[in-house]
Amino acid sequence: MSRKNPTPDETGISLDALQSRSERLGEWIGANPTPILGTLGALLVGALVVGVVQSSRQDSAREAGEALASVQRTYRSAMGAEPGSFEIAEPANAAAALAAREQAVAGFEGVIDEYDGSVTAALAALEQGELMVELGRSGDAVVAWEAAAQGAQGALRGLLLERIGAAAEVDGELGVAAAAYERAGAIANYPLRYDALAEAAHLRARAGEAALAVALLQQLETEAPGFLLPDHIDWELREIRALQAR
Repeated sequence: MSRKNPTPDETGISLDALQSRSERLGEWIGANPTPILGTLGALLVGALVVGVVQSSRQDSAREAGEALASVQRTYRSAMGAEPGSFEIAEPANAAAALAAREQAVAGFEGVIDEYDGSVTAALAALEQGELMVELGRSGDAVVAWEAAAQGAQGALRGLLLERIGAAAEVDGELGVAAAAYERAGAIANYPLRYDALAEAAHLRARAGEAALAVALLQQLETEAPGFLLPDHIDWELREIRALQAR
C-alpha cells in the first residue's frame, strides 16, 4: 500500500486543557481542537485535546486529517456521545462499547498504516493506545506509542513518551517508567520537559535508585532553578540527598 506522508509543516497540533499530577501544566491552547479519546491513566488527570490543522496547499495533509476525524466521529457515534461534547460516557450495553472500541482500534491502525511517519499517524497511535488500555491491552498500547514516538518530534513525542511512562508505572515497572519520562525530559522544545524530569526523579527514588534520583534533581536545579517541585517529590528527593550526604 502506498503511504502518504504530510510533513510537520503541513500538519500542526493544538493542545487544550492539559494537566499533570503536579497541577502546573495549565492550559495549552491552539486552533481547531479535536478530542483525543480515552482516559490518560496515571499520568494525566485532566482532559487532553488534540487537533490536526489541515493545509489547503497539500491534498495528502487534508486527507490525513479527514481520515483521522472520520475514525473519531464513528467511534463517538457508536459510543452515543452527544454532538459537540468532548466527553464520552460509557454505554449501558457493554458488548456495544467493546465492539466500538475494537472497531476504532482497527480504524486508527488503518490511519497509521496509510500515513505512516506523519503527525497524523502519531496522533492516531496516541488515541489507539488509549483505547487499547481500556481494552486491557496496555502492552499493545506501549508498542503502538513507542513506534509512533520514533518518528514524532517536540510536544507530540513528549506526550507519547509520557504515556509509555505512565503505563509502565501502573504495571509496577518503575525503572522503565522513569526511563520514558527521562526521554521526554530530554526534548529541548517540549514545554513539559521539567515536569517529566521531576516525575523521572520521583520514580527513580521509588525504585531505590537514589543516585539517579539525586542526579536528576541536580539537573533540574541547574537547568531550571526556578522550577518548583511538587511538595511530595521535593521532600522525598531532599531526604535522599541528606542521607547520601551523611
